[in-house]
Amino acid sequence: MSLLLIALALIGWGAIVSGTLHAGAIAFALLYPLTAYYLGRLVLAAVNVEVCVKTSFAVLFLLGYLALGLIQLAVHSLLPGLLGWQFGVIFATVLLGQLLLVPRDQNPAAPDAWVSVYLCGFCLLAATCWARGLLRPVQFDGREVVFRHWWDFFIHASLIARFTTELGLWRMGNGEIAGLPPVFYHYASYLGPVTQTLFSGQSALEAARGYWTPMGTFLTGLAAYVLVLPWAGRGGGVWAAVALLIVPDASHYWPANCWLAYHWLQQIGCAGMYGTACAALSLTMLGQWRRQHARSALVLGLSLMAATLLYKAQIFVVFVPLFGACLGLYWPGLSRRRRRLLFVAWGVVCFLGALLLNRLHPQDRPFGLNYPFFEDYGRLLAVNFPEGRCRRLLEAGFAGLGRSRYYA
Repeated sequence: MSLLLIALALIGWGAIVSGTLHAGAIAFALLYPLTAYYLGRLVLAAVNVEVCVKTSFAVLFLLGYLALGLIQLAVHSLLPGLLGWQFGVIFATVLLGQLLLVPRDQNPAAPDAWVSVYLCGFCLLAATCWARGLLRPVQFDGREVVFRHWWDFFIHASLIARFTTELGLWRMGNGEIAGLPPVFYHYASYLGPVTQTLFSGQSALEAARGYWTPMGTFLTGLAAYVLVLPWAGRGGGVWAAVALLIVPDASHYWPANCWLAYHWLQQIGCAGMYGTACAALSLTMLGQWRRQHARSALVLGLSLMAATLLYKAQIFVVFVPLFGACLGLYWPGLSRRRRRLLFVAWGVVCFLGALLLNRLHPQDRPFGLNYPFFEDYGRLLAVNFPEGRCRRLLEAGFAGLGRSRYYA
């Protein structure tokens, strides 16, 4: 039932964005979520976690969706062939893999069934509401055409389109500056909308607006549920999803600054929602390692932590210290001194790893502060703050950066 709701939502989003209903869009809406769910079952079958986690639809679908994006990215990067055929092989392999699953004697999934239906229905409805401006953003005003979405969507659409060419992503070169090689980037979240364009014939921009963004919002709702589920139960997980998706964010409180809006910031850089969902699932698996003393859960948690880099690099940078702190706190049998040493060692390894990656790519360093965008965002924050100490501090802090500058 939950998969059917997801399929109906995908069909509806695609029909609103494109204005038509394609048979290929229906096929994608049925096959892609099913593949993600079955892949999640395969992965979680090898991990020792609590029953409430093992049988949760939200956990299985979220894990499978994230794993599917990573597998598609790896196959597209390492093997020849068109992405559509590659997805077909993955789908067939996942279906055959279901035959290898050992059936469980106990079936505690029944009480969770309707909870997952209500959860998916609510999260899909919330995702539709948050994306309503993106589903129909083009406005015709006389002789002018006004695009009401953020301009970054054109860049994301360009990257999505590059996956569908015969040359593929890596041979097409830099997406913004012709003649330069492609850059390392968090591409994993693009594979869902890429596959949709192959099935439905929609444009990359339509897929970015009508699939990439609302699906990301939906996954964050599931991630909130998954993060709270092990220690607060299904009811607590549902309330966590409700709090994330409908409780007003910081932009509605003092100082009512629109540039602090959580959902707006996530939607203009939609990969952040996929990175957030991946990080939340990683923390959940780390908690399962602590509660179940299962190394398989720790391995999966570490893998998801690393995968966050491929979904949203900025989330990965701030998530790694948090993961290391939790790892030091949860490690059984260690004294306080050894826990501190473990955390310090974790930080040193991460810092040296970032330095090494920067040395390997001196022309385009993966880690570092982007001063132009940092400066502009700080100025916009200052302008929208009311008169007072905070505004003066922001204005004084960013005055020393000089005028805005961009690189071509």
